[in-house]
Amino acid sequence: MLWIITDTHLGHYAMIKSCGRPENFDAIICRNWRERVKPQDTVIHLGDCAWRPEGMKRLLELPGKKILVRGNHDDKSLEKYMEMGWDFACDSIVMKLGGVVILFSHKPRLGHQADINIHGHYHDLHREDFSRLYLPLSLEAMGYQPIALDTEFLGTIASWVSRRRIPKLKEIYELKQNHRPLSLRDIYGQQGKERFIRKFDGTPEPDIHAIVKKFCTIPSAFT
Repeated sequence: MLWIITDTHLGHYAMIKSCGRPENFDAIICRNWRERVKPQDTVIHLGDCAWRPEGMKRLLELPGKKILVRGNHDDKSLEKYMEMGWDFACDSIVMKLGGVVILFSHKPRLGHQADINIHGHYHDLHREDFSRLYLPLSLEAMGYQPIALDTEFLGTIASWVSRRRIPKLKEIYELKQNHRPLSLRDIYGQQGKERFIRKFDGTPEPDIHAIVKKFCTIPSAFT
């Protein structure tokens, strides 16, 4: 089985305040990993894995082969990470799974040419480009557990790709990221609405609001 996880930040206790994590989030992540991943499985980690050496050691002792897609807080060389025990380390990786060409990266790769870009980094589900397919992953929304890239998961992505449609926020939420309520951060990101609008440089504000209304409306049942 192939699994994916992101932004574990083991030992980075600022995550408790900035992302609303429980105080024992390290233990929860490790327990959930052990309960799901078998030694013969492979886990793709989309970066920002551990804050201290002891956290890295703890992560590398978890079951499964491990691929690191280096994040902005992963400041060692790719060779160093593989010396530490990662089976492979890279800055991005492309795989064809279930007939879908997937680009895995830490931050979103704006303007990518794959069928879909699966990424972490934001700790929420917001997107900043609606011309291509992106699947943001938030460990908080994932319930602090790896997601299996199984037939159900890949089939949902393949349906978006085959129909060339951009999924709504509700659909992203329902794809194994429904372990916390949706919030305005899942629409606009951590920096808020004004900063979000400025990222669409040159796009008239009414058009931006139309994009948000089409793709990012939060149904009341999901709040």
